[in-house]
Amino acid sequence: MVLTLNKLFNDPTITKAIIDRIQALKLDVIFWKRHLDFEETKSRVFKTYLGSVTGVTAGSIIDRNSNKPLRERRTLGSGVGEVAYLGDRYQMDNDRLDMLQSLVDKFNATKTSEQSQALNEIITYITDDMRQVLLAPHKRMDLVLGSLRSDGQALVNLADNPQGASALDISLPVTRLTPETSEKKNFMGNANVMLGAGLITEDMASQVFTGIGLPKVRINEDLVEGADGKMKQVFKDNRISLFQEEKIGKMKWHTPYEILDPIPDKVYTRGEGGMYISNVRTDEGRFMEYGAEWIPDVNPNKMAIIDLDKMNA
Repeated sequence: MVLTLNKLFNDPTITKAIIDRIQALKLDVIFWKRHLDFEETKSRVFKTYLGSVTGVTAGSIIDRNSNKPLRERRTLGSGVGEVAYLGDRYQMDNDRLDMLQSLVDKFNATKTSEQSQALNEIITYITDDMRQVLLAPHKRMDLVLGSLRSDGQALVNLADNPQGASALDISLPVTRLTPETSEKKNFMGNANVMLGAGLITEDMASQVFTGIGLPKVRINEDLVEGADGKMKQVFKDNRISLFQEEKIGKMKWHTPYEILDPIPDKVYTRGEGGMYISNVRTDEGRFMEYGAEWIPDVNPNKMAIIDLDKMNA
């Protein structure tokens, strides 16, 4: 087999091998998957129930010959959700392409029986490029869900989304507790944690919480790198989120229109949640890009937020 850069980037088998390599390496944890599962929506706009049943009404007593009265299912509230567009393009510079071409030339000069190893070197080399494309939308959703879990709100503005639109603004009617400074003496009673080297582990914190009748805890120190190169906390400081269960909703996804009406000369590889990855060569260079349509659909009745800002002021 004679390999070219065009074939390398447009061969679905090779692309899948690269994706499999990324997933096998497990260099990045997708945080939002702890709390949400993918669920397809056939329409970009979908009905979402912000609440759950709050009570059961007493049943009616009727005459045996009477019709049963029609009841409506009681809910706390309902609304409409809409998936968000996600997408970026990443340019491979000439130096990186030149090195990649050298590996392709080496592959073509290798005996057929040894080409498997040469192809493995190529896949290893471009794994980092594909890793960025594959994980970028997941990292954005990590930040969005982190904001919802720590504040009940999520806003993506121009500063957070270079060359993009301020198109995401979610507010959930979550239960929110804000202890005052005077209540600090009552927080966790007399339970204490002995710290070693100034660090606290999840096990240490869980001992405190389970000791006063609360569930085990997860200390959230997850970080995501933003487009500006700065690391951002997924979960805010001075916040405690309480969940009835670890799964608190769904990650709604919709098939991007570009998949249904593909652009000529572009080859598409599908990923989970309807995501696609494509590669295109223009007079400006070679670009890897992705597209996805996702939005968290969180049930606010399954969580509560304790805001410790005032108490710790």
